[in-house]
Amino acid sequence: MKRFLLLLVLTLTAGGFGCQQRTSLAHETSSRAPANHAPAALPVEQRTPLKLPLKAPRLVVMKSQRRLELYADGKLLRTYKIGLGLKPIPDKQRQGDRATPEGDFYVFTRNERSAFYLSLGISYPNIEDAERGLRAGMISRGVHDAIVKAI
Repeated sequence: MKRFLLLLVLTLTAGGFGCQQRTSLAHETSSRAPANHAPAALPVEQRTPLKLPLKAPRLVVMKSQRRLELYADGKLLRTYKIGLGLKPIPDKQRQGDRATPEGDFYVFTRNERSAFYLSLGISYPNIEDAERGLRAGMISRGVHDAIVKAI
């Protein structure tokens, strides 16, 4: 399964959980639900509080469906609707292209002042993005090395 990355700020419209969790994202190719599709009531397990800390937490994002799944210890715990950039499906190539970056990352901060329910900062760009940027001449060796060191 191909893995994908969100924008620097991942905006969740429901639910909540702590940050500083290692994150992995995936893409699914099925189409988005129709706009007039009414959401079903939350299952009981979505309404019960999470038992923290989570064991081996993992986030998986289906970009085309604008959905995030929260896993712990290999089990699906929650699903959330998410907001992405203006062009969520293509891979981000350069600053300002409004595309959603792809790859593995981790959540490093939570924006308490966000206008949205929960805004998470992620470790973008990752090492692969830095290497691609260096090869393309978009960043210097110093910037590349700083990104690698930060990761």
